[in-house]
Amino acid sequence: MITGNPQLLLVEKTGAGQVADIIRKSGRRFMDRFEKYLAWPQVKVLNAIERCRTAALGGHRDQCNRCGHQAISYNSCLMGSIF
Repeated sequence: MITGNPQLLLVEKTGAGQVADIIRKSGRRFMDRFEKYLAWPQVKVLNAIERCRTAALGGHRDQCNRCGHQAISYNSCLMGSIF
């Protein structure tokens, strides 16, 4: 028997720490299964979250001024710009 919060258990099981991770993992299947119940704005939001902070939206290289360490930062979806 499983006890506890089902959402937290899903996060623990999948290793997903953010809503976007869950949507990336299961969003397509969810949208395919429930497409007749989803309004267009809901689909747009799910698509935006799925692409947010991924290479699909581009990114940039950040560099530490002290040690020179570099890291790639992907751009956010900027929800207001997609609607």
